[in-house]
Amino acid sequence: EQSIDPISAENEVEERNEKGNYPRIGMSTDEKQAMIKDYGLGVELTWEAVTKNQINTIDRAYIKLGNSLVKFVDNLGFIKLTDNYNMSSTLINTVQTGTPWATTASSKPFNDIILAASKVNASDNGYAANIAAFNPVDLTNALLNETFRKEMDTDLAPSDKILRQGVIKGKIAGVLIVEARNIRAGYGWVGQTEMVGTRHQSSDGFEYDSYRSSQSKKADFIVDGFREFVDVLNEPKAGTLLKIS
Repeated sequence: EQSIDPISAENEVEERNEKGNYPRIGMSTDEKQAMIKDYGLGVELTWEAVTKNQINTIDRAYIKLGNSLVKFVDNLGFIKLTDNYNMSSTLINTVQTGTPWATTASSKPFNDIILAASKVNASDNGYAANIAAFNPVDLTNALLNETFRKEMDTDLAPSDKILRQGVIKGKIAGVLIVEARNIRAGYGWVGQTEMVGTRHQSSDGFEYDSYRSSQSKKADFIVDGFREFVDVLNEPKAGTLLKIS
């Protein structure tokens, strides 16, 4: 079996002769060898905190651990998608905005997003950008641009022009605009979600474990949260890193 990078337009399709084989393509060696990794975080709670607080200290610990793990997992995902936010990357597509979005009077977020999407759509592999993710600060700067708001509204039905659960959702030429609080400020990502990558995991999501540190009546309580997964960038050119400032 040949060790060839994931499918691309450069892989030549050939006719198979009688009893012959098609050319072999497949995952790269790095992807084959990638192992699911275990990431976690724990907290130690005193007996006094658990038994004498008016609130449920352990439940609150679960929430805080969950929030921390979500942020960590999201960060790793965006690092993989953006080739560690590398604007010099040849692995992924990159686009630099003409004017920083913080300069609302002259910035052109609509143009920048369309250009980033076009890098994906122009591929011979038939990609179609369908989502654009931005840090809350950068998305706010874009929305302060009145022209951008009007351009974004043109792709929305009247019933969709709302703020849902604290997340702005709108479309530009078929690309859904979403707020992603864990993407690095000053960057955005535009791509096709179904194609670009895969998250291999050994469980359905976050898992928790709680136990006493010893048999003592007043022993501390330990709460651990963990997740096992590995991110694989299957089709790097199905996404574009957009440098906003």
